[in-house]
Amino acid sequence: IQRFSSADVSENNLRDVGVDFENEEFAIWISAIKTICPFFTSLAMFAEHEFDDDIPTAATDGKRLLFNPRFIGGLTTRERLGVFVHELLHAALLHTIRKKDKSPIVWNVAADIVVNNIILEYSELDLPEGALVDSRFIDLSVEEVYELLIDQYTESEVKEQLNLSVIGEDISIAENDDSQIDTNGTAGLLADKLEAYWREAHLQSVSLANLGNVKFGSLSAGLKRSVDQIICPTLDWRTILW
Repeated sequence: IQRFSSADVSENNLRDVGVDFENEEFAIWISAIKTICPFFTSLAMFAEHEFDDDIPTAATDGKRLLFNPRFIGGLTTRERLGVFVHELLHAALLHTIRKKDKSPIVWNVAADIVVNNIILEYSELDLPEGALVDSRFIDLSVEEVYELLIDQYTESEVKEQLNLSVIGEDISIAENDDSQIDTNGTAGLLADKLEAYWREAHLQSVSLANLGNVKFGSLSAGLKRSVDQIICPTLDWRTILW
């Protein structure tokens, strides 16, 4: 497991943030990702976005995307977009509910590798220094990456990698008592309702992207593969065997 390195961010890049900054920032993100991948823009309309000082870096509870304004203020524009898409994909690809009874530590690392590999397929997006990437797993689902990590590393070794990650443990679910996110804010969405919510979001996002003359097939290979798993969920032989 490698940690992605990008240009160092100077302490002077940190900005004082407030309501105006938050509103402007979200508007910039939505406008920017529309030119990168309109599908992201459509998908983002289904997620709630908040700045929260209590979140160490960034996180999601499956419905809301939360960002620490000080952390975001210290990133470059391309890195901010990368973090935004990172959390969006965690939510949209149902990483909060697909975990089930798996190790939260190993699952977070596996999910980070999957979404970061997708992000790196887009040259307009960057990842902050310390983001987890592993090109060995580029064609695999999060469940497959999880099983390979469990097989190749001890949980303590994976936890060390997560601790070194710039974002850290950013997937929170209701069953996780250590959650730093108030899951009551999701209006009590059950796992099946959340899954149906995001499946509908994917279908509508594909339709909207097609209306804008951006065909679904033009999505990056990794993103299309992951979206297909949500729209038409199937188990391949490797997942069934595991």
